Amino acid sequence: MPNSFQFIERTSGKAEKFSSIDDKIRELVAAHPDEKSYYRGWYDAFGLEAAIGWSFERMILERISDPPADDEIMTILQWLAANYETDAWYSPKY
Repeated sequence: MPNSFQFIERTSGKAEKFSSIDDKIRELVAAHPDEKSYYRGWYDAFGLEAAIGWSFERMILERISDPPADDEIMTILQWLAANYETDAWYSPKY
C-alpha cells in the first residue's frame, strides 16, 4: 500500500511518524516494544481505511456493528480518534 495518508496530531497540527504512534499505542496497552512490526497490525488495518478516506469515527462504527471488535482494538481506535485526525490524498474510484 502506498503511503498516501497521515495521522495528524490534534494539538500540534503536524503529521507524526507511524513508528512514534506505535510506541504510544504500546505504552497505552502496556505492550513490549517491537522494532519490526506494528502492534496487532494496526497500521495495515487502520492505514488502509485511512488511505481510502475513512475517519477514525467511521472505523469505530464499522467495528461496533460488523463484526464487533475486541476491547483492545476499540481502546486503540478511540485513543487514535481522540489524539489524531486522518489525512488522505488518494481515494480509489468505486
